[in-house]
Amino acid sequence: MKAYPYSPVKTNAGRRRNLSFLTRGCACLPQRYVLSVFILVGLVVCYLMRVCVNLALNEMTFKLNATESHSGTKQHFCPVEASTANATKTRAEFDWDQHLQHDIIKSIFIGYIVAHVPAGVLADMFGGKHIFGIGILVSSILSLCFPFLARLSPYAFIFGRILQGFGQGVMFPSSSALIAKWAPPSERSTMTGIIQSGVMFGNAIGYITSGVILSMFPGWEPVFYFCGIIGLIWCVGWYTLCYSSPAEHPFITEEEKNMIESQIAATAKAKPKNIPWKSILTSAPFLTANMINFGHAWALFTMVNEMPAYMGKVLNFNVKSSGLFSAMPHIAMIPTSIGIGYLCDWLIKSEIMTVTTNRKIFSFLGKLGFYHFQLLIN
Repeated sequence: MKAYPYSPVKTNAGRRRNLSFLTRGCACLPQRYVLSVFILVGLVVCYLMRVCVNLALNEMTFKLNATESHSGTKQHFCPVEASTANATKTRAEFDWDQHLQHDIIKSIFIGYIVAHVPAGVLADMFGGKHIFGIGILVSSILSLCFPFLARLSPYAFIFGRILQGFGQGVMFPSSSALIAKWAPPSERSTMTGIIQSGVMFGNAIGYITSGVILSMFPGWEPVFYFCGIIGLIWCVGWYTLCYSSPAEHPFITEEEKNMIESQIAATAKAKPKNIPWKSILTSAPFLTANMINFGHAWALFTMVNEMPAYMGKVLNFNVKSSGLFSAMPHIAMIPTSIGIGYLCDWLIKSEIMTVTTNRKIFSFLGKLGFYHFQLLIN
């Protein structure tokens, strides 16, 4: 029988050759850290898409007069530079009041909250790769649609932000599922530290990049297109190079796969047949951890969401300066996040601290320093 040019045999043979090439090329790169870096960059992309709205709103909307408000009472604002006032006036399209702008900023958290629990369940069922990737894909497409939604209606913009929040709400549950499959216990804090630094990188890069883009172009739309395109490019790399577990990875080395699976199996506990929801929801450690994280999120998101508006609307900084100053706290967090993760692993491996003591001490020190800083700047 005559062989066709694209017969299955040739296709499979070509695929095996491609995988062999990738295996040789990636042998020098631990795939668990390739995955960690991809998750880090994914978080950067998500936070870039999130914080660009905070800066863009200052340029999309008309500024309140320096001496008058809508109620006619005097307000205390810094004077506006002539160049800044003219630049904002030419690109401002919407007469949205402060309450509506805050609703737009906050709306992302509606979808963000709703997505967490189902995302964790779905990541266990279908693999963290797919849930994480779909979340960023949805967020990227919506970012490209935001200029159209904003001109359609502020409520269409809010609805788009809610959907984007749902897409971004899958990030941490699905990344936790990936860490559980990929991180050996002896490296879990290091890998977690690398991944979590994506939040700080994302906020820092997001503010600086958004400020630069908004200052370079006469309109505010390019910042949304930039974020969406970057997200789509990330998705291509993610679906090509990353997998939900070492067993599914086609070009991981046997040595690395066996090391990860053996270490995880040695410390694994049998999963309960049914999830003990009542025991979880009444557990003192669980409730304490939730209270700590609630306080941390409250302080962090207040700083992330309100600082650009304060600098742009009250201090009347230009958009480039607003982006730079808003990024500074997050830049300072980056070395701490990565360095503390490495220190935690070293203390555990050296048997200086148990895992439980380690987590308690560093969580306490981190939250204490963060809240003290918040009090000082207020």
